[in-house]
Amino acid sequence: MRIHSKLANTKGLVSTYNEALRFRDMITQEATERARILTFWNNHGQMATKEAFNVSRPTLFRWQKTLTEAGGKLEALVPRSTAPKRKRHRVIPPEVQDLIFQEREMEKIGKEKLSKLLKDDRIADISASTIGRMLGDLKKQGQLPDPVKYSLSGRTGRMIERYPRKTKKKLRSKGHEGGLVKADTIVRFTNGIKRYILTAIDLESEFAFAYGYTSHASKPASDFMKTFKSGPYPTDPHPDRQWFGISRSLRGLSRPRRHRPLPRLSADTQDAKRD
Repeated sequence: MRIHSKLANTKGLVSTYNEALRFRDMITQEATERARILTFWNNHGQMATKEAFNVSRPTLFRWQKTLTEAGGKLEALVPRSTAPKRKRHRVIPPEVQDLIFQEREMEKIGKEKLSKLLKDDRIADISASTIGRMLGDLKKQGQLPDPVKYSLSGRTGRMIERYPRKTKKKLRSKGHEGGLVKADTIVRFTNGIKRYILTAIDLESEFAFAYGYTSHASKPASDFMKTFKSGPYPTDPHPDRQWFGISRSLRGLSRPRRHRPLPRLSADTQDAKRD
């Protein structure tokens, strides 16, 4: 199948396309406004232009000169960058740089301590903010030493390099509803077996619940919260006594017991919506 364009052999198609790209990408709204001000100036004079647009006479002549030199092209009126062509560069004195390298090799101290050390050693009287900008320049250049932290391995007795721990962002469900629950874990050794008893109490209804597990991982914790939310919640005629149970993994101790007093709770967690 042969594809044929309807615009083939059309005169001026390429030039029109190029002009459209030029007008779209190069002529800004401010350049069009400047051209409108020049037209108003040529028709009504300096005083009316000053009152209408608040543009000075030297500015109008500068715009007109720029437009004439560009051959009447409106993109010449596009505002250019006013940044200086030759920017100043921060120069760090050698003695200051040597002290920064010497101190940062031992520990990662901040700009306030470095500024104090420079003043105590009578090297230079530089503010902490200036020291911070110097540290930023050295870091961008890759010259700032980063001290390595080591820890002693209890199993092998060797020094292991410590890496920064990546923190995980806590996930919160949208449209969260529910009451506040306090939860904690109790560790018990019984007959040489380590057991983890997860406890929780609802602050609104004051219902307390406990479940025993052989592991303290996230899966048992998730199972505990699901069991706690599923209910049903028994009614106790004695508010100072709360029901406690043991998980299915410890069926030998599955008989419910009453405990007094309640275990001490330390962590606050948001309970999900309960049916």
